[in-house]
Amino acid sequence: MINKEICINSNIAFNLSMSSNIFMSKTLYDSPTLMEIIFS
Repeated sequence: MINKEICINSNIAFNLSMSSNIFMSKTLYDSPTLMEIIFS
């Protein structure tokens, strides 16, 4: 049960980070220098 909960939590965290990365890349699409600073 504990392992299953950890798995679910990590999946949620992964999905949140992915959606935030997509959001960030969409909002910062017009400023590639800022993108380079963040993702370097």
